[in-house]
Amino acid sequence: VLLPPCCLPFCCLSGVYVLGRPEVYQRQLHGLRHELRLREEDAARHEATSREALNHLESVRGELDRFTGMWSEERRKRAEVEEGWEAHRAQAAEALAAHLRSLAEEREARMQAEARHVQASRQLANMNDVPEQPRWTKPVPKPPGGGMSPKSDAGGRET
Repeated sequence: VLLPPCCLPFCCLSGVYVLGRPEVYQRQLHGLRHELRLREEDAARHEATSREALNHLESVRGELDRFTGMWSEERRKRAEVEEGWEAHRAQAAEALAAHLRSLAEEREARMQAEARHVQASRQLANMNDVPEQPRWTKPVPKPPGGGMSPKSDAGGRET
């Protein structure tokens, strides 16, 4: 514990007094200056490192912005492609449904035609064997003898 000499003759100095030798204080000042210089050098190195880190951070932010832009562009393109695929799928599904409808209609038409054919075949099978004179044959000639048949009247009409 260091007690300053506090008495009346030293009151005018108001705390400015030296208890040690000046060489000791010079060494302390030299040590403090050296420590201050070391701290300034550390601060300069730290500032340079901080500037370098800040520049690196800015470049990383730039890269991040560029990649974010690329990512959003790719996402937009992917959405467009997916929309195109969806439209193509819907169009293909619609075409397939239309084709299936046409096949069903064709099958129904074939079944109806087959039913008409079967019905016509049954009608032909059930017909009496009455031959009908075809229309392209020659008409039956009139009998000789004046064109009067026993069943015709005086005007030549059949009765």
